[in-house]
Amino acid sequence: MAALVTFLISLPLGLAYTLMSMQLPRTGGDYVWISRKLSPKLSVPVAVAMTFNMPTYFALTSYFWSSSFEQILLVMFKIDGLGQIPSLGAVATYLVAAIPFMFLVAINVRRPSAVSRLNTYLSIIACFAVAYGTLVLYLKGVSPLSHSFASTFSLVPRLNGQPGFSGTLEAVPLLSAFSFIWVFAGPAVAAEARDRKALKLNVLLSQLLTLALIGVPFYLMKGPVSSSLFYTGLYNFWTLAMYAAGPGAGWILAIGLIAWEILELSMGILVFSRYILAMALDRLLPELLGQINSRGSPVPAHLLDLLLTLSFLSVPLVSSVGVLALYDFLPLSLVYMGLVAIAATKFSGKAVKFAGALSLPLLSYLGWAVIMSPYLGLRGNLLWINLVYLVSLLGLGVSIYLRARVKCKKIGVQLDRIYREVPPS
Repeated sequence: MAALVTFLISLPLGLAYTLMSMQLPRTGGDYVWISRKLSPKLSVPVAVAMTFNMPTYFALTSYFWSSSFEQILLVMFKIDGLGQIPSLGAVATYLVAAIPFMFLVAINVRRPSAVSRLNTYLSIIACFAVAYGTLVLYLKGVSPLSHSFASTFSLVPRLNGQPGFSGTLEAVPLLSAFSFIWVFAGPAVAAEARDRKALKLNVLLSQLLTLALIGVPFYLMKGPVSSSLFYTGLYNFWTLAMYAAGPGAGWILAIGLIAWEILELSMGILVFSRYILAMALDRLLPELLGQINSRGSPVPAHLLDLLLTLSFLSVPLVSSVGVLALYDFLPLSLVYMGLVAIAATKFSGKAVKFAGALSLPLLSYLGWAVIMSPYLGLRGNLLWINLVYLVSLLGLGVSIYLRARVKCKKIGVQLDRIYREVPPS
């Protein structure tokens, strides 16, 4: 139900992204749209803040990947009869999280032409793993597997959160933040699409696939037993499916989970570099960040991404509340998406205007849900961390915008005039 609600909330924004991407397919996607359709004095600083906020998301994803890796080893060693694995220490956790990210950055720098193929293969492997895991759980039955899983790993069933529809709504911000938020990924690289017809299907097909890949497995796992085990930390779709598949075959699902995590990071690296590249070409960021090597890779942008992500990745390891503090990216993301929705109302065509207008109240609801969520660390003792972080990001955006205006003025260029022109595709 939460996946369905989140899908319906994100659908108008996905439609707006599709129509804007077809009208204006440019590197940087929504950054180009809001900077050209809205006042750059407002939109550009927020776009800068949002872009430099993305490494926080990558760090959080990498951190969860290291947790998933530990769960994979724990479950597979147990069912393969290899014994108990020791818990990963702080250094090992950091390395497990950082090495895949470093590897992906290296691929983007050395072989950018191979990134699209890599993402395609990872997508196929990941989707196959979800389908295989769903089939295994359906054939063997979730309820008896859950009892056996809890007994094998000595899990104590317990309930947490609100029952009924209020509990459903609590899950909506999490799904919107980590699953349905990727509406901007395809449009950000729309200028590189080999076939313009793909722009018609990219976002909406992604939303439908996301709904199916989340909704079907969770629907299969519904019931009081699953509900009481989800909060134990080890029990989830992937660990139960690995357990159901058994020795040997469980590694197929383990590889599928790894493919998902790497795919998400790979897409993030690609998109971040395009935002930085677009901003550098607009003279907003230093010219160095707009440089491309002989292989067509924006190397300085990738290195900046690597530096920021590895720095943020140390936060949850240094502080016990650090992982919750990293959720601070959510409010800024919603503000940014709100600007995109407003920009949609400035495009030509009734459909895109309507989609943008309809997105605004839905995004407002998501903002309220994020603030009220008991899971996202945006309330209570972490409030001051949230405020300092968000104000710092917005301050960075304003300072970069003002610096660029001053620098451009010295050479006789008005920065705001640049935003009256649409960059070439």
